[in-house]
Amino acid sequence: IPTGGQALQGIKHGSSATTRAIDLTGVGSMGVVVIEIGPAKGGTIDVYLESREGKKLGTFDLVKAPRIPIQSGINMVQGQLKTPGLDGSHRVVLVFNNDKAGDADLFMFGGLNLNK
Repeated sequence: IPTGGQALQGIKHGSSATTRAIDLTGVGSMGVVVIEIGPAKGGTIDVYLESREGKKLGTFDLVKAPRIPIQSGINMVQGQLKTPGLDGSHRVVLVFNNDKAGDADLFMFGGLNLNK
């Protein structure tokens, strides 16, 4: 998961990213930021604890989220997900989806925010 000016690129349908174990005690929501450039296809991000087979916390639907223009052909998209009742240290697994994208990139992933 990127931090401080980095981004995950080349994200395809079905790919994933996993954090190290982080203390999620008291986290009430999570936020994501993605960047769509030119022909990027957008999509959704499923959120799990520990693995793809772990507890599913929910889905960021970035297809329906508003686009914030940064410059011509480049948009920022943000998503929020309520995650009440989390406790302890866990790895967060993000699975990127858009089954209509073929082999095209979905977006660049800019970060995951944890909010109390």
